[in-house]
Amino acid sequence: MLRSPIGDRILTLAIVTTPATAELTAIHGRMPLVVAEPDWPVWLGEVEGDPTPLLRPAPSGRITTWRVGRAVGNPRNNGAQLLAAA
Repeated sequence: MLRSPIGDRILTLAIVTTPATAELTAIHGRMPLVVAEPDWPVWLGEVEGDPTPLLRPAPSGRITTWRVGRAVGNPRNNGAQLLAAA
């Protein structure tokens, strides 16, 4: 756990990526790591185990994609309407 110079706890996060699945390579060469729910305790260190084997792309068909509008790329835009298919 990270601590500030005065001892306060610092919460951090990271996005772990893997090579993209065949379905996603047209969008990008890598994708976020998807850890299956049964593997969460190992990933989070709640039980003993090696998390290294979890560093793999999601199984084919696990992620669904659809085309969205260009407004998604602008951080000033926000809302559920951004998820509507284009």
